[in-house]
Amino acid sequence: MGFWIGSLFDPTATRRPRRGVMTVPAHSGSIAASIDIGTNSVRLLVADLSGHPPRKVFSNLEITGLGRSLDSTGLITADAAARTTAAVGRFAEQARELHAERITVFGTAALREAKNASDIREIIEKAAGRPIRVLTGTEEAAVTFRGVTLAFTPLSETLVLDIGGGSTEFIAGDATTPDSIQSRSLALGSVRQTERFLRTDPPAPEELAALHAETAALVKRGIGDLSPTRLIGVAGSVTQLAALDLALEKYDPERIHGYRLSLDTISRWRSTLEHLPLEKRRALPGMVPERAVTVIAGTVILEETLKATGLTEVTVSEYDSLWGALFLDE
Repeated sequence: MGFWIGSLFDPTATRRPRRGVMTVPAHSGSIAASIDIGTNSVRLLVADLSGHPPRKVFSNLEITGLGRSLDSTGLITADAAARTTAAVGRFAEQARELHAERITVFGTAALREAKNASDIREIIEKAAGRPIRVLTGTEEAAVTFRGVTLAFTPLSETLVLDIGGGSTEFIAGDATTPDSIQSRSLALGSVRQTERFLRTDPPAPEELAALHAETAALVKRGIGDLSPTRLIGVAGSVTQLAALDLALEKYDPERIHGYRLSLDTISRWRSTLEHLPLEKRRALPGMVPERAVTVIAGTVILEETLKATGLTEVTVSEYDSLWGALFLDE
């Protein structure tokens, strides 16, 4: 289909305060915020849009597990809805305290698929004081692409991979021609694959074999007959693996962004993680404890993508849908 892009890391895009450090905005009139209600986590970004690239003022993240059990039941549980509602309410208040003139709240796979999504959406909207925009898979891919282009200059033949909890987007296009952006969104995510296949602790060999087989088949469908020459990875599964490889005591976006993970490194980490019980995975340096449950499946998705493309490394991007959503309501 010939829709792939290339990217070049922009070294000027490095002015980013660390996660969770709240500062007073220099230009309050240019402050915008985005809140991402994902299948596994809720994320907040408050940014100053007065320069290029935008400058992060504050960010936050909570693992709320909105989509846990969704794949098997088709429903969002009351507990998951309560956790997510509380997190969104707190994040919206933080954004207002930082004088965000525009707050965009958006949802992805869990709010697209759940049978009770409309009821849950109404509850969360009340807590946020803002409407929630539930993105289609195509819209989610476009928003992710917009975020990535803030830090990378798209050229040709680069695949952008967004591994979420409930879905994975394969995205490509040309930033200079927005209509050229094309994507495939698959029901393939770290939470979904974990719940489908990994039931013992640590996972049994037959569970892992089934996980790898289905993931490989779905990834090949996502890539099709395309031949990208570079892979950029975004979202929690990819950044988590980078944090593990760096053995970060505290999450550091400036060290994560632009970090390169080789296929050999990813395969080595996948093998290590598969053989560790959950509590030992949680204790690894660099591990966000709440991600330890889904890190194996997320790593397998990344590994199978590299294998399917024939590429040998992925470049990690901190710029993703959360950044792209800053411009949704323009």
